Order: sequence, then C-alpha cells, then structure tokens
Amino acid sequence: MSSFSDTPFQRASARSMAWVPALAVLLFPQPGAADTLGFQLQNNAGEAIVTVHVSPDWKRDWGVDHLDDGPIDPGGSRFIAVVQEDRYCYFDVMVRTESSATHTYWFINACEHQTVTHTD
Repeated sequence: MSSFSDTPFQRASARSMAWVPALAVLLFPQPGAADTLGFQLQNNAGEAIVTVHVSPDWKRDWGVDHLDDGPIDPGGSRFIAVVQEDRYCYFDVMVRTESSATHTYWFINACEHQTVTHTD
C-alpha cells in the first residue's frame, strides 16, 4: 500500500525541485565564503624567482611563499593562486630572486586574472 508521499506526483515534485539548493548557493554565496583566483606570473628577468608572497593590499603581512613547486626560471611563468575573501580582488605581490633581490608589484587585480611580468 502506498502512502501519500509515495505518489507519482510527490516523487516528480521532489525531483523537479532538487536543483533549488544548488542554484541558491551559486546565486547567493555565503558571507565570508572564499574563492580561489589568481594571476599569471611571467619571469622575463635574467635570474630565477625563488619566492613569491601575495597579500591583500590592505594587509601588512606577506604570508606564505606561493612557490611550492620550485623556482620560476628565466622565461618561465606560473599561475599563482590566491584565496579571495569577501569578494576582495586587489593584492600586492613580492618576488625574491636567486640573488636575494626583492621586487614588489602593487595593487594587482586577481579577479581579472591578469599577468604580472617580472623584469630586471
């Protein structure tokens, strides 16, 4: 014997509404939800980049090194992923080369996935 919730109409209604929670998450992200985005770092200098630190432009701490896979050789490039918090897009980037020289690139818009080109 079937109960009311087992009727074909009830099962069809439940299936047709299964997409609603997924759509709600896409349209209305939770406050504080973090997204991964980033930028391409192109090394056009004569020496390898050995560390890359990225920080939201308002923060005073550079955070961790983003080159877990090793240095970026001259002529090479790498996508640097950053975590976007609260829809904030602008980051400062500091690179250190194998000769310990540091170079800073200010106000990089990671939401546009732009390329940061390091030169001598």
